[in-house]
Amino acid sequence: MRFPYPYGGGPSISSIGSRNRRFAERPGAMSYDALDRMVEQTRGAAHTEVVYAPNGLKLALMNGQTLVTAFVKLPGGGRAVYNSSGLAYYRHKDHLGSSRLATTPTRTKYYDVAYAPYGEDYNGSGTPLCRECKGDIPRWL
Repeated sequence: MRFPYPYGGGPSISSIGSRNRRFAERPGAMSYDALDRMVEQTRGAAHTEVVYAPNGLKLALMNGQTLVTAFVKLPGGGRAVYNSSGLAYYRHKDHLGSSRLATTPTRTKYYDVAYAPYGEDYNGSGTPLCRECKGDIPRWL
């Protein structure tokens, strides 16, 4: 069972436990499952669903039956990132778990970045990753 916790224009929840789907028309509406994990986010007319692996980690972002992004854990802590076209790039972690380097399947640099002491990124080059992708999985989903 999913429990919707829609957010209105401000930082507070606009209603809890509503069973009708009208909340999805509001900007930034989110739905959570019984384990308090976000399973759906609606921004305008775009719906993004979150798929979880059996161990509870976020595995993929979907739009209906269409894959948006998938994150496959690799030995050594890296991730293979897939999009609807196939393998997009590999994310390599540093000793703190931050993604500092991303490489393509053809072994070329996709993106690299350095981080300041409080997580601010600087000196990045290549195709930028989303700003929320500094850690293991994007924090906004």
